[in-house]
Amino acid sequence: MKALKVASLRLVSAALLAAAVVVVEPRTARADESSVAAATVLFDEGVKLMDARRYSEACPQLERSQSLAPSGGTLLVLGDCYEKVGRTASAWLALREAAARAASAGKHEVEASTLERARLLEPKLPRLTITVPAGTRTTGLEIKRDGVVVKDAELGVPVPADPGAHEILASAPHMKTASHKITTRAGETLDFAVPALAPETSVASGIQGSDPVREPPLQPSSGSSQRIVGLVVAGVGVASLAVGGVFGLLAKSKNDEALEPANCPKPTRCNQTGLTLTDEANSQALVSTILVIAGATGLAVGGIVFFTAPRESASPRAGASLRITPSWGAGSVGGSASLTW
Repeated sequence: MKALKVASLRLVSAALLAAAVVVVEPRTARADESSVAAATVLFDEGVKLMDARRYSEACPQLERSQSLAPSGGTLLVLGDCYEKVGRTASAWLALREAAARAASAGKHEVEASTLERARLLEPKLPRLTITVPAGTRTTGLEIKRDGVVVKDAELGVPVPADPGAHEILASAPHMKTASHKITTRAGETLDFAVPALAPETSVASGIQGSDPVREPPLQPSSGSSQRIVGLVVAGVGVASLAVGGVFGLLAKSKNDEALEPANCPKPTRCNQTGLTLTDEANSQALVSTILVIAGATGLAVGGIVFFTAPRESASPRAGASLRITPSWGAGSVGGSASLTW
């Protein structure tokens, strides 16, 4: 019964303060109708969730309602929700803001009761004092607490903070950003001195705070490695041409054997032996053709790589090129080569 009475008094206070805000605020300062409607729906949902003791779900709804249509009444209920989930500093701040709105509206009874609620929370408040020692200060230093920039006026002040984990982030130009994890506890004051930042590490030199070391200019290549590669590729091409020639001779030999009268009495009629020899000759001719083409290509590429390699001579050649064009026909394989200096 007592809990129900306290809850009723809080809701009445919220209603009175909300009415006071509506009276004193000019019409031009009110939110548009759609925002007010959305805020009302969110507020009602938040209250229902609080009645069901689902406080962790209720607080975000009330926060959204307050952001759409700020109201002292919503702040009172939101402060109660924060207190239920253990966010004592957020609850204290919401109640103090609600009391200020009540004072502006001339509702001193609501102001007094709201300040009393905030006062009862003060012994439970964790407080966090952030300081920047003289040796830590550097140009452009920025401190953030839980993602929010800490102003210079806040440094050295024991600011109420919700219990639990917090992140202190320190950054400055040309310095490594430092992140520090701290934990605040109910009723305790925690002093945190921001450590000095380390200079950024130079990628080029690997030495902190130094200018990058310039790499010595690359010396021009003499071209010997490229010429060796060219010779190897050309050598492989020559070998392929040689093997292709062997297969060509084998193919011709098989074909001549197939055309003997014992195997092919007539050009258009062959026995089984003649047909087999003809198939073998065709296969060897195909291999020969492939090897000759590959060999000619390798010889051409090797020549280009060799003759275009840079020279050590002080007066470089205008350019050199080698062109090899393979050719083949029904009974012969050949090609042409041209070298230009």
